[in-house]
Amino acid sequence: MELLAYLAIISIVVVLLTGTMTFAIRSYDKVSGQGALNSQANFIMSNLMTQANAFNPEYIESCSDVKNCFDLVVEKEWKIDFDTGLLVEQPVDKRIRIRIDENTKSIYIGDMKLNSDNYAVEFFEIDANGDYVLDAHGDKIPYDYINFDCNDPNYIGICQKFVLKIRLAIYKINAEGKKVSKTIVYENRFSF
Repeated sequence: MELLAYLAIISIVVVLLTGTMTFAIRSYDKVSGQGALNSQANFIMSNLMTQANAFNPEYIESCSDVKNCFDLVVEKEWKIDFDTGLLVEQPVDKRIRIRIDENTKSIYIGDMKLNSDNYAVEFFEIDANGDYVLDAHGDKIPYDYINFDCNDPNYIGICQKFVLKIRLAIYKINAEGKKVSKTIVYENRFSF
């Protein structure tokens, strides 16, 4: 009788310890996995924002040859004229391209891939209602994975004040490219 009581108590303790350990391991995996996904998404977005702000664009325009692509453009720079010592405005044509490659599931700014090879990035339409925005030339364009709202185009239709919008989902992949984590969806907006 005492042996049965000991076995019952031991089995209850083992079940409780197993349940507690399983819960702790699952909680740890969930927290660390979600933290890694958040970290990767923050890395992508902070790189995008830092590169774009460092470039200091005068305006934005849609790429004419590719979908889900925009060029940030600088046409003038102020430089010191060493002969006179004065600041002079010099024409330049600097562009930096922000694009999404749907084939490789990657986001690029210039030639730099922003997402790590250990993570897959999927892009989603920003607005599923079929709404549209007006580009710098006043043409209607549908929302895509990355887009911009032109707040105040100038007198020739160039968009100098804009909000850049991007929506993406990110998840971790293994060496074979198979999904090994949950998916987290992010939507960000950057104002210039």
